[in-house]
Amino acid sequence: MSETKTGDPVPESLLRRMRELRTNLLRLHKALLDNERADYESVYGQVTSGELLQLVISHERFAWLRPVSELIVRIDEMLDAVEPATAADAEALLAGARALLRPSEAGEGFGRKYFAAIQREPGVVLAHRDVTRLLNDLARAPGGRSAGEMSEEEIDANVEGTFPASDPPAWTLGSDHRAADRKGRDDEAE
Repeated sequence: MSETKTGDPVPESLLRRMRELRTNLLRLHKALLDNERADYESVYGQVTSGELLQLVISHERFAWLRPVSELIVRIDEMLDAVEPATAADAEALLAGARALLRPSEAGEGFGRKYFAAIQREPGVVLAHRDVTRLLNDLARAPGGRSAGEMSEEEIDANVEGTFPASDPPAWTLGSDHRAADRKGRDDEAE
């Protein structure tokens, strides 16, 4: 018997961003894999694509990359699920991604090897930047949307209480009031 999920479904805008995250994670995974392959081949000689696949699946040297592979699979499962994922499912997955993709010089396991790969390989740095930018953007925007996708009500709720109602900044009023004041003074002088 299957369990029924409860909670708000993942908004379509967040699903789009999750697909983008998946694509960026694939690029990061490829950069990490290419780097590890080059290191392996410098010691053991060139390997074919089939041999590389077997190494990735079973060799201890490539085991540290499995958490990234598993994260990509979890995103795929969420995007392709028969029963729609909930917003809480997506947030948990994003939190896991943020925790995983923290390089750590003093850490161990994935974090330490990830740190070393970032130090050695520019392609890894660029892929890391793209993934972390997207994760940070998703953390800032409600429902996984960028600020440009927020509704007027959400914008109003986010800025409520940030300015005194009696004295809003001029830029919030939508016009150049200094120009209107100058025009009024020019009219009075005539």
